Amino acid sequence: MQWLVVLPLEIIAASITINFWNDGIDHAVFVTVFMIIIIAINLFGVKGYGEAEFFFAIIKIIAVIGFM
Repeated sequence: MQWLVVLPLEIIAASITINFWNDGIDHAVFVTVFMIIIIAINLFGVKGYGEAEFFFAIIKIIAVIGFM
């Protein structure tokens, strides 16, 4: 039940964050893109989720090293 509230909140927060730097595109476009990405990851099952987590972890590591 928690994810019924948290997931839309996270998607809206991400679209507002991206829209901060790019005012020309509506929030709905970013929400749609994020929803398509989440649905695509879920369609691939556990293997797809694992690959996505691996990819996102690499991005986090590169970001931390870049910020240092």
